[in-house]
Amino acid sequence: SEISQESTNPESPKTATQAEFEKVFKSKHDNSTITNESDPDHTIINMNKFIYIGQAQGVEASRLGSVQEKENETRYQGDFKQGVFDGSGKMYDETGVLRYEGEFKNNKKSGKGRTYHPNGFLEYDASFKNNMVQGYGKLCYADKAGLVEYDGYFKASEFHGVGKHYHHNGKVKYEGEFKDGCRNGKGKLYDNKGGLILKGVFNSTNKDK
Repeated sequence: SEISQESTNPESPKTATQAEFEKVFKSKHDNSTITNESDPDHTIINMNKFIYIGQAQGVEASRLGSVQEKENETRYQGDFKQGVFDGSGKMYDETGVLRYEGEFKNNKKSGKGRTYHPNGFLEYDASFKNNMVQGYGKLCYADKAGLVEYDGYFKASEFHGVGKHYHHNGKVKYEGEFKDGCRNGKGKLYDNKGGLILKGVFNSTNKDK
């Protein structure tokens, strides 16, 4: 049987801020200047829009440091390797709200980490690969702190594998198998009071929500 559901799949957004950072660092800091070279732990690299403060080798950020706009708003704080985000770090939006904390590899969210909604509430607590949620994780609603929306497995930031999707009141909405964000395979569907609506094999082509 097929159950129709209107939805947009959950995404792990790649912020414009991170894209700007990547462009800057991948350019190997062209047109940048260095000051305070006598103190390797507090080297300052001036770029067009951002300033890197931390440990450096030449004009490449290395090891621990932070990147901030020239108006002094920190956007990234954590580990670097050869001028790119690599290791543990934290990323903030333009208002200073923490949006991601966890592991990076080659400028991308890769490994264990947490993302946060713009209001500061937890969004994803999951594993990441190339900025996408991959493997086991949890997705939380944006309007209530800590309220789980989905608990299960992801592929490319979509529900994929075995998982549980929850109503906004915390009751299980669907538990079973997903594929590419859709209910696909064995599962059970419940109403918002916990009553069983349907048990069987699902083959939906609409994203779950």
